[in-house]
Amino acid sequence: MIMIALACLSLVALLTAAALLRARPELDAAGPAGSARRYRVYLSGLTRLLLIGVVCADLTLLLALQLWEIVPSSVRVTTLTWLPLTVAGGAFLFFGIRVGEAGHRLPPEPGEEQESGFV
Repeated sequence: MIMIALACLSLVALLTAAALLRARPELDAAGPAGSARRYRVYLSGLTRLLLIGVVCADLTLLLALQLWEIVPSSVRVTTLTWLPLTVAGGAFLFFGIRVGEAGHRLPPEPGEEQESGFV
């Protein structure tokens, strides 16, 4: 049963990642090339984070063997159960702070115009 849930979770994540990579950016009219580059960097990072998050969720489901009393419940096992999802959540938070919404905090490459602020 747990293996079916892991396979379904992984399949849904792969389909979501494939759809995510097809998203179209809202380009800045003053610098469309730089805006598109930042959005591509943002999407590739977000896709990696999505797949890493699914791996962490799969690990959490596998470590949840204490629910079926295969592994005895203890503070140590509970901590190990929540650790992968905590790491994934921290990675999403760090990425969101560093890159910003749709990559707007990424610096422009040399030769690119600065953002006008209008989309």
